[in-house]
Amino acid sequence: MSIHRSTQSQTYTAPVGAAASFKVAATGTGQLTYKWRRVGGPNGGVLLNNGNIDGANTPTLTIAPAAIFANGTAFVCTVTNACSSSASDPAVLLLGPACPAGFNVDGEVNPDDLANFIGVTLGVGASERADSREGRGCGGGS
Repeated sequence: MSIHRSTQSQTYTAPVGAAASFKVAATGTGQLTYKWRRVGGPNGGVLLNNGNIDGANTPTLTIAPAAIFANGTAFVCTVTNACSSSASDPAVLLLGPACPAGFNVDGEVNPDDLANFIGVTLGVGASERADSREGRGCGGGS
C-alpha cells in the first residue's frame, strides 16, 4: 500500500533565535517512519536529535533556537512504510532579525517593551520601572 501525505510543511519565517517547526501528516498501512533531512547537508543531510534539533524521526521537526547560519536551508521529510516511501516538498527556513521593538527580548511587542525602553533611556532601575507600570512611580505613589 502506498503512503498518502495529507499535509506537508511550508516555508517558515521566524526571527533569529526563535523556534521553527515543520510538520508533515501522512497515512498508510502499517507503521510509518519519518526521517527529516537538510537538503544539501553533509551525510545526505540526515538530521539527528541533538543540540538545537528535535523530532528528526517524527512528523514534527523543531529547530530551537534557529541560528542565522540555517537561513535559507531547505528541509524534506521522507515517510516510509514496509511497501513504499514518499518525500515531502522542500520547506525553507527563512530567518530575520529579532523583533527590534521587542526591547525585553521576550519575542513579543507589548507594554513591558515601552517600560523597559523608557527605563533604560532614563536610567531607571527594573523595580522602579515596575512601580511606574503599576501607577506608583514618578512621584505618583500613595
